[in-house]
Amino acid sequence: LALKGYQSLFPSVAYPPLRRQLVHLIAVDLHRRGKSDMALAVLVAFEGLLRIGEVVGLHVSDLVDSADDRLPLGVSLPGFSFRLRKTKTGENQWARVEESTVVRLLQQRLVRLRGRPDAKVFPFSTSQLRRAFKQSVARVGLDASYVFHSLRHGRATEMHLMKMPLEDVLAAGRWQSTKTARHYVQAGRVLLIATKVPDAVARRANQVSALLPLLL
Repeated sequence: LALKGYQSLFPSVAYPPLRRQLVHLIAVDLHRRGKSDMALAVLVAFEGLLRIGEVVGLHVSDLVDSADDRLPLGVSLPGFSFRLRKTKTGENQWARVEESTVVRLLQQRLVRLRGRPDAKVFPFSTSQLRRAFKQSVARVGLDASYVFHSLRHGRATEMHLMKMPLEDVLAAGRWQSTKTARHYVQAGRVLLIATKVPDAVARRANQVSALLPLLL
C-alpha cells in the first residue's frame, strides 16, 4: 500500500523512444567527434535492446558469431549473440544483433581485441557513455528528454510497429511479463507521435541513415 501511494505521488517517467534514423544520426555525430567505440555501443544497444550497463559490461568472450566453435555442430546463429552476465531481470541472459552494418563493425572491433577474451568490448564507463550520448543528442538538435534508455524503447516500439509478435518482442527485450512488455510498447507508440522532432533534424537523420555504412 505504501509503494502504491508513493507511485501515485511520483509516477515513473516514460522516456520517448528514438526511431532508427535518429539513432544513426547520434552514432555518426559520436563517430565524427572521435568516439567511434561509443558510436558502435549506441548501435549495439539499439539493435540488441540493451540497457547501458549491459552494453558497457560486455566482454570479448561474451560475444558469439555464426562461426564460433562453442556452438553445437551444425548450429549457426546469424549475426552476433551476446551473453549478458548481469541484467536488471537476472544473470546470464541472451541478446542478439543481426543488422549487417553493426555486425561488420563488431567484427572489426573484435579483430583489434583478438587474443584477449577477458577484455571489455567497450573501454569506457556508463557515466562516460551517458554523458557523450547526451552531448550528441544536443549537438544534432534533439530534445533533452531523449536518454540512453530511449534506444531500447525505440527498438521495442519499432519491432511492435513491424507487427512482430509480442512474445518475440518480450524475448528480445528480456521482460519478465507480457503485461510489462505490452505497456512498454503501447507507451512507445504514443510517445513516438507525441514527441516532436524538428523537420530539419528529421531530414538530416534520413540522409545520414541512408549512408550509414559509408559514414562509419
